[in-house]
Amino acid sequence: MKSFFYILFFITLFVFQACKPSPYKAENYYHDILTSLESVIENEDSLVVAINTIMIHDSVTSSAIAVTEDTTVLNELHKKLDIAFNNLRLQISVSFNKISSMPPFDKEDNLRVAAIKLVETYKNICDKEYAEVITIVKTPAVNYTYEDDNKFLEITEMIDNNLQDRIDNFAGEAKIFAKNYKFNLENE
Repeated sequence: MKSFFYILFFITLFVFQACKPSPYKAENYYHDILTSLESVIENEDSLVVAINTIMIHDSVTSSAIAVTEDTTVLNELHKKLDIAFNNLRLQISVSFNKISSMPPFDKEDNLRVAAIKLVETYKNICDKEYAEVITIVKTPAVNYTYEDDNKFLEITEMIDNNLQDRIDNFAGEAKIFAKNYKFNLENE
C-alpha cells in the first residue's frame, strides 16, 4: 500500500511538471514580443537618419554661405523625413496592437506589460518630442538660431533618457522571464 502512494506521488509530480510550459514556448513568446519591439527600433533608426541627414545638409549649406538653398534637395529630404516619421508612427501602432493582443504567458504578464510600456513611451515621444524635433529640423537654415540648436540637443537628450529607462526595464524583465522559463537570451 505504501508503494502505491509513492507511485501516485511521483505520477502527480510528473503530471504537474509536464503541465509547465516548455522553455521553447517561452522563448517563442519572448521572440514574438522582441520582434515587434525591434520593428519599432528599426523605424526609429530610419527617422534619426533622416533627421541627421537634414542637419548635415543644413550645416554644409550654411557653412558654404549658400544664399539660395537647393530647395529640390531640401524638399526631398523633408519628404523622406515625413515618410520616416509616419512609418515610425504606423509601426508603433502595429506593435502596440500585436503585443497588447497577446495573452499573458503562463499567468506571467510582466514581460508583456514592460513591452507595452516601452511602445507607449515610443508613442508619447513620437507625438511630442519627435514632432518638436522635426519642427526644429525643418526650420530654414537662415532662420535657425542657437536657441533652436540648444532646444534640439535638450529634446534629443530627453528622448534618449526616457527610452533608455524603458529599455532597461524591459531588459530586466526579459532576464527574469528567461531565467524563470530556463532559456538563454541571445544578446545579453
